[in-house]
Amino acid sequence: MAIWNEMDRYIGEVRSRLLKSIIPIFILSIIFFSFGLKGNVPYPTLENSIAVQTFDILRESLLPQGVTPIVTKPTEAVFLQIQISLLLAIIVGFPIILYQVLRFFMPALLPKERKIFFVVFFSSFILFIIGAFFSYFIILPLMLKFLYAYATSLVVVTFIDIGAFLGIIMSFVLTFGVIFTTPIMMFFLRYVGVNYKFWVRNWKYALLIFVILGAIITPDGSGITQIIIVIPLLVLYSLGILLSKYARFGK
Repeated sequence: MAIWNEMDRYIGEVRSRLLKSIIPIFILSIIFFSFGLKGNVPYPTLENSIAVQTFDILRESLLPQGVTPIVTKPTEAVFLQIQISLLLAIIVGFPIILYQVLRFFMPALLPKERKIFFVVFFSSFILFIIGAFFSYFIILPLMLKFLYAYATSLVVVTFIDIGAFLGIIMSFVLTFGVIFTTPIMMFFLRYVGVNYKFWVRNWKYALLIFVILGAIITPDGSGITQIIIVIPLLVLYSLGILLSKYARFGK
């Protein structure tokens, strides 16, 4: 009976934390979908909502001149605005999600485990943000410019489907965000028996993987964006080695 009571309490706690995370995200999504900003003042609109304004920013900052976004399905524009609204809500509401996650895990951890959890969690988050910004401001503009240069050389009209455009942005931002957490992953693996000597011994294989990954992610044929990817990955790999060797937690 005590086990069932504990399970009910645990499930109830999970449900409560999920609801406290999901409801604010849902409300924020509706706001971003239904309201626009004129200056810093919100006003109700569907034609120029915050989601639409965000798409305009993405288009102007990432797409090369002469490339026109298009809609190929009647419902595509609506779904795109819903996706952008949800994405913005998750970004803006992330502190709420983070707070609920911490409130859920903290009571079950010992003081030293809490310290490790905080360091790993927040360090991973910061590196994820750096990787996402690196992808958005450096990799994506370079890659799209190089890829559409081939279309320009053929003297053809260049278009991009808005769904594909948002998909490219999301996949690159998430991929680079995860890749930039490499040092924390390497550091964490030390606690399951993978020490820094393993990483030092296999750096050539890591370099080969980075080169192949760069070639797959940025198939522009120039090699420039591939180098831009490989260099920070090597720096992150080196940082992971240093963390694995020298970083320690106090008692």
